[in-house]
Amino acid sequence: MPQVIASWVERFATRLIELQPEVRPLDAVRNATVIYSDVSAMAPEAAAEHFVSSTDGKRSKRHADPTRGRS
Repeated sequence: MPQVIASWVERFATRLIELQPEVRPLDAVRNATVIYSDVSAMAPEAAAEHFVSSTDGKRSKRHADPTRGRS
């Protein structure tokens, strides 16, 4: 596993929180460290934007039907 660079994580987390203000800072840092090995060649801001675009589709599909799962 590549060594995670603190400044990269900080910039990723900052951008992620700008894009998704509901994300808690600790969660933003966790997300950065989890995906770092896959996206470390990218600028952290671009990686955060990529992360959001790849998770927004999954989130919107999951929440497409607000009555789903209700009895």
